[in-house]
Amino acid sequence: MTRCWPCVVVTMCCCLLAVTTASHAESWMLWQQATVFTERWWVPKGWSSHWRATELTPVGLAEFPTLADCEVAQTHAVSRDANLAREGEAKEKSGTSVARSVNRFAARSGLTAVRSQGVGQ
Repeated sequence: MTRCWPCVVVTMCCCLLAVTTASHAESWMLWQQATVFTERWWVPKGWSSHWRATELTPVGLAEFPTLADCEVAQTHAVSRDANLAREGEAKEKSGTSVARSVNRFAARSGLTAVRSQGVGQ
């Protein structure tokens, strides 16, 4: 019995690791990446370099158990972002200086998203 004890412990750890990895792979993460445009006032307005684009690091917004839940949250995030963009355009037309930005949203499986961020390398 004493010789089997280490085998039982190793087997239990492997099973626990397999269950943990499987449950993590089934989750979905909603990601957001923003691109901020900064106005270069010294460049004439008609020129292509009048605005400078800076891409920010992607941010994980929330984790969901299914792809369908993640896609619903993505739809809500896109509509909120569109409303904020319309408000920004209205402020800009009124003469108020505002920063321009564009947000992109993506739904990715949890395990893929963790690997893409360099975790565990």
